[in-house]
Amino acid sequence: MTLVHDHDPSGSPLEFFASELRRVREEAGLTQEELGALINYSAAQVSAVENAKRNPKKDFAEGCDQALKTDGHFIRIWPLVRRAVHRASARSYFEMEREASSIRNFEQINVPGLLQTPRYVQALMEAGSAGETDDRIDAKIAERLERQKILQGKSPPALVIVIDEVVLRRPVGGKDVMREQLQHLIEAARHPRITLQVIPSTVGAHPGLNGPIVLFSIPGSADVGYFENALGGQTVDCVEDLAKVAYRFDALRAEALPQRASIELIAKVMETWT
Repeated sequence: MTLVHDHDPSGSPLEFFASELRRVREEAGLTQEELGALINYSAAQVSAVENAKRNPKKDFAEGCDQALKTDGHFIRIWPLVRRAVHRASARSYFEMEREASSIRNFEQINVPGLLQTPRYVQALMEAGSAGETDDRIDAKIAERLERQKILQGKSPPALVIVIDEVVLRRPVGGKDVMREQLQHLIEAARHPRITLQVIPSTVGAHPGLNGPIVLFSIPGSADVGYFENALGGQTVDCVEDLAKVAYRFDALRAEALPQRASIELIAKVMETWT
């Protein structure tokens, strides 16, 4: 039996859509599985929308209108859901990371978290956790390394990483730590599900100077973007905004070296950390 949670319809456009879908479906006497069969979605996917855990795609809304004979009710609500931009908590980011079938990530300052070595993580955490206890720092390090286990499972996400060359040259933790970290990047790039590219410093100004980008592709859901600015991290699921973020990521890949040349550059920089 699928657990369904009550939501405040006024909480957000997604929660309003979720509560309306549950109400109309139950009035029609359909189970989640039955509705899913009518609109070519699984019962789990219907449940995720009704629990406000997934943003419905356009064809989902259209299918619900057709199956439930609601005269365009859900497709009229859908643009409100589509335009909603939600602040991301660390927990929601980690959930998206775990559930994603593919992750596209650009970083301009540090090595992406999923590819950081333990000593690199420790150096970052110690530098960025001034005033915190050793136990708290240790917990942050353990959490970061725990996240990396998604790359070791039976179905790891496809990972496309683009980094600025400055990431390779920033002395995080000292020479030994950097040499170890760059060697780890070279080894990671051999994984069939990992693509690693570097934007060389000769490029100069590029679209990534505004900050990091992450794009998650999650099965049964629309893509979700994540970016950081002066206000912190934000998720983006509005179609128009997602298109802009995806275009920006593609523009960065166009500026980057191909993977083989990127690995050669990483190896060259690694030799400077002696």
